[in-house]
Amino acid sequence: MFVFIITRIQSSMKYILFVFSFLIYQNSICQFSIDLGNDTVFCPAYPDTATVSHQLGINTIFNQGTPPYSYSWYMAPYTFPGSSLVFHASTFLDDTATLTPNFLGGLDEMEFFLSVTDANNQIAKDSITIYYPKFTFGLPIQYESILLGDSILTGFVNVFGGIPPLTYLWRPNHGLLDSTNTDFWTKPLQTTAYHLTLTDSAGCKGTGGTAVIVYISSLSIENLIAEENNIVLYPNPSTGIIYINDEKQSTNSVQIFDAMGRFLVEMEPSNFQFDLSNFAKGTYLLQIETDENVISRRIILK
Repeated sequence: MFVFIITRIQSSMKYILFVFSFLIYQNSICQFSIDLGNDTVFCPAYPDTATVSHQLGINTIFNQGTPPYSYSWYMAPYTFPGSSLVFHASTFLDDTATLTPNFLGGLDEMEFFLSVTDANNQIAKDSITIYYPKFTFGLPIQYESILLGDSILTGFVNVFGGIPPLTYLWRPNHGLLDSTNTDFWTKPLQTTAYHLTLTDSAGCKGTGGTAVIVYISSLSIENLIAEENNIVLYPNPSTGIIYINDEKQSTNSVQIFDAMGRFLVEMEPSNFQFDLSNFAKGTYLLQIETDENVISRRIILK
């Protein structure tokens, strides 16, 4: 009888230990989770910055789980407006089956998900948002003409992107009275081409091409005004064919920009006319280069 009781106690203890071990095992499985960390800003590489390698998942924290792990990065499918192409995580990451893929670039804001499977086939998931603030410089080159010793207010940038607030820096610092405004006063001693560098609140930086060229002109103010008045475009508004009335016949080329300041095309007028019939209706900025100056005009296509 005593042996029987001991045997029953031993069996009960084994059962209790088994249940306890099973509960611990189940609890460890239920606690398997991952943490990808805080949302991240990746700054694009611009011509003035070195190419930077951006990796996701480098700060991932594993809670419980049994290695080895397998990984799968994914995102909600994205279709660009006006396109039938569907983009997935593999479009923006170099390897969706590794913990730390390289980010290849993409939209201004993207959310990626990581699914991790451990050796016990338990799955943990987390997501991270990547901010990729790109700058778009929608400004045509502005041409200014002044006499030596004069100053001029110019700049007036048209820039998109970045995480505000933005800071501005015009270079070179030749003749600038203040290089940190969106527009600036300048009094150069020689013809100077200025460009703009932007820095956003996340520290991302972008430098545009030449934005402003200030010419030191040998013409008098009266001659500059006369030359401006000598260039007439007609009809305006127009349905496409535009004529240039140039008394000096000094027009060399015409650069055309859209209303957002984006360069479209450069034309050499034929018989002092050019054809914009294939352009959409709207307002366009024309930069007319003559033998002595560059003149701006606006044209409306109807």
